[in-house]
Amino acid sequence: MITSTIEQDMYKLTMGQVVFFLFPSVFVEYRFTNRGKTPFPDGFDKELRKLVDACQDLKTTPDEIFFLENNCPYLSSVYLDFLKNFRYDPKEVGIKQKGGDLSIQVSGYWKTAIFWEVVLMALISELYFKMTKQEPSDRFVREATNRSKAMEF
Repeated sequence: MITSTIEQDMYKLTMGQVVFFLFPSVFVEYRFTNRGKTPFPDGFDKELRKLVDACQDLKTTPDEIFFLENNCPYLSSVYLDFLKNFRYDPKEVGIKQKGGDLSIQVSGYWKTAIFWEVVLMALISELYFKMTKQEPSDRFVREATNRSKAMEF
């Protein structure tokens, strides 16, 4: 599962910096879209809530900041200071389930809410496969499926 506040893709970290400097007081709302219409097992919302709540204990380690300072010169020291002290606020995340339908809403200041997207998608995916006792499809099968979908256009 997630082990750090900066367990993000680089795009999200760089966009976080843009939002931090240009839109620090903008309030946003995100909603989860279940594009595949995947039915979630009973109790999924409760288990996901536990994982989301646990995110408040995550921290960025000095080694992670050192890595970013030394490998990402485009990340400002002011932004890195923000990341050092950043903590997830689980109150920003609303989770509901009705039958197999899962509803998730993130509401908060953009400079903090932006970081929930990658984390939530990882938590949802890992928890889904754990609760349904399924294995994710093979990478090559996914690639072939994606190529086939792309050729339809």
